[in-house]
Amino acid sequence: MSIVGQMPLLELTFNKRKGVKLAQSLSILGYLGNVYGFEGRGPLQKAQVSVLAEAVSDASRADGISDWALILSRMKPMPGEFNGDKSAYFTAKVIPSMEKHAQMIDKFLAEHEEVFGGESVTWAEVRLRSSSPSSLTLGPIRQY
Repeated sequence: MSIVGQMPLLELTFNKRKGVKLAQSLSILGYLGNVYGFEGRGPLQKAQVSVLAEAVSDASRADGISDWALILSRMKPMPGEFNGDKSAYFTAKVIPSMEKHAQMIDKFLAEHEEVFGGESVTWAEVRLRSSSPSSLTLGPIRQY
């Protein structure tokens, strides 16, 4: 049996702890955050950390952003109205979507500085940094 056939949900991202395979990046990050204390203090802060993680996941699945890597790698065709112009697609689809989600996430972070503004880091912030606009390639990227 191949390794893919052994994976829960046929995912390649996994972490094996105490004989149990954990799949999905958010589940793994949440587990590690719990084990190593990167999840906030108390139930309310832990919930706020989960809200941030879900907001980042929502952004990564948003129109324009979710298709960008697939279009770059030629795994998905570019919509016809862009005539193969990746820069035009990026400008018309990716940037507006990134700006919308970045503003929402930035507002949430500002409203919860007691959780996200200190010297410590939460597992959701690790997720945010790993999927920030700077992780996208090719195209004009605005930094937030």
